[in-house]
Amino acid sequence: MNDKLVETVHAVGAKFCKTRRRRTQKLSDHTLNLMAIRREMRLQSLTDLTAYRHLVSGTPEILSEIERFYGQLYTSSLEPHASVNNDPRASLIRHYSDDIADVSLSEIRVALQHLKNGRAPGEDGITAELLKAGGTPVLEVLQKLFNSVLHGGTTPEAWSRSAVVLFFKKGDNALLKNYRPISLLSRVYVLFSRVITNRLARRLDDFQPPEQAGFRKGFSTIDHIHTLRQIVQKIEEYNLPLCLVYVDYEKAFDSIEIWAVLQSLQRCQVDCRYMEVLKCFYSTDGYPSTESEFETYPTAERCKTG
Repeated sequence: MNDKLVETVHAVGAKFCKTRRRRTQKLSDHTLNLMAIRREMRLQSLTDLTAYRHLVSGTPEILSEIERFYGQLYTSSLEPHASVNNDPRASLIRHYSDDIADVSLSEIRVALQHLKNGRAPGEDGITAELLKAGGTPVLEVLQKLFNSVLHGGTTPEAWSRSAVVLFFKKGDNALLKNYRPISLLSRVYVLFSRVITNRLARRLDDFQPPEQAGFRKGFSTIDHIHTLRQIVQKIEEYNLPLCLVYVDYEKAFDSIEIWAVLQSLQRCQVDCRYMEVLKCFYSTDGYPSTESEFETYPTAERCKTG
């Protein structure tokens, strides 16, 4: 089914690519030159790299350093398991709610509107622009694929593979810890994830405490900042002691273990059929790679950022 989708999308993509080429030709030579310079600077940023206080140079040495660094970062500090599929901490309670409704075309359209353009595709080469330009024929194939995944509990193997590139954040560009690993995920996988997220958002939000302001619709950390400012003002007014603690998690997304996510979803009484699909998502993962090939190395499961 996934192969049929790729074939359909690329078939309708020929017309889209012609339109895109005409749009690209409208860009000024100056803009295109700036884009080329930026790409060149990005390639030159990894000429020297270090993770363990010794600088390495050259592509083979840098790749080895990256593999070693992320191998340790992604390795659980708890008892290791070969895969989330045989991790007893990720065992699911077989409870079911009502029958899961089929994915509708309207759900896919709504989720497709949230896909950002200009993002690098996965190994299938399908971009968000191609999916949006495909129209009803592509949406119908997507609907069949998504329903097959949802009711079958298994995902296409291609969805579990991703190339990971390093995105420089700030600080010393020779330090690996100053890079964020970004997974080049299949846009079809991202679209399906959005469909599932839209379905579960209301249920998950009902289980969140009022203190949780970040990453929630209708909430803002500004509310907490305002509350703290009021507390500080009152403390100063009455000359009372005050202790404030700020916690900053280093590599926060990289340290999330999938078994813990599954346990949290179970506490929120999410139907286990959705969690079976989530386990399939994270059955395989890979180290970041600066090469163009989609290589996969065995790692512990972590939350993918892409």
